Amino acid sequence: KRPFPGALPPPRHKTTKPKHWYAPWNETLYDLVQRGGSYHVGHIGKWGVNHPYKERPDFEVEEDGWHVEKRGGRTWHVTEKNEADALRFLRERPRDKPFFANVAFFATHAVDGDKRQYLPMNSSLGLYEDDDVPDPATNTMEAFGRLPPFFREWPNEGRTRWRWRYETPDLRQTMMKNYYRMATEVDSACDAILRELESQGVLEDTLVIFTTDNGNFHAEHGLADKWYPHQESIRVPLIIKDPRMSQRFVGTTNDEFTLNVDLTHTILEAVGARPLEKMMGRDMSVLYRDDYVPNFPPPPHQK
Repeated sequence: KRPFPGALPPPRHKTTKPKHWYAPWNETLYDLVQRGGSYHVGHIGKWGVNHPYKERPDFEVEEDGWHVEKRGGRTWHVTEKNEADALRFLRERPRDKPFFANVAFFATHAVDGDKRQYLPMNSSLGLYEDDDVPDPATNTMEAFGRLPPFFREWPNEGRTRWRWRYETPDLRQTMMKNYYRMATEVDSACDAILRELESQGVLEDTLVIFTTDNGNFHAEHGLADKWYPHQESIRVPLIIKDPRMSQRFVGTTNDEFTLNVDLTHTILEAVGARPLEKMMGRDMSVLYRDDYVPNFPPPPHQK
């Protein structure tokens, strides 16, 4: 998530822990879209850094770190709250301006410190109840033993969380089913957002990108969570609906490598805002537009 707003990797943006964000506000995606593209800008959900900015998006509701809480006299699930805030952004936006929203669902992130880890909505508890979630082929002591000694011997957070979630077959079934239930809830929330765009008559004119900031170990290699450079940890879904997409690419898949820094360029090019020369990444629409012509010349490091 941290390279995404400024299109810079950690060695350049220098934010490696959830402390202050070091990039100036006018070097973030939000400001460039807001100012350079004259868009109504919103951020909904998880941010993940304690940014020191006085400046803010036009609409901002940060919700993360919890799954179920009481707010305003009622009990909310965080995905339900993320969905409600996203719909409020869409319904209250000024109709005379284009809009941009980053809806950063907290799910399926676990609640750190809660041994239950994943708390789906009550309405989802019946999902997958009769299913059996397959165990990864590499969830073995042999696979974990192939990792370097320093990786196995020092306090390894991935192994610690494996014990919390996957140490026994029954525990893993419980954790994975609750994880899948929460993923299904996010899917339903995305459906509600798309339906709202459709009801407003703007869905066919809106660029929609679905992705996430990291993959996850679900006991592969004897690990849990993220952090380490295996495929399970670094690969993420990427689904794009773009009104500019050439018809022959609609409904297809593409095996090209993309990075999160490419998201920033793709969005800025779409709204007509110039990326900063220091920003890394490329406009991904080159992969699905026959008529692709960049709005701006590439920065020197891409020539």
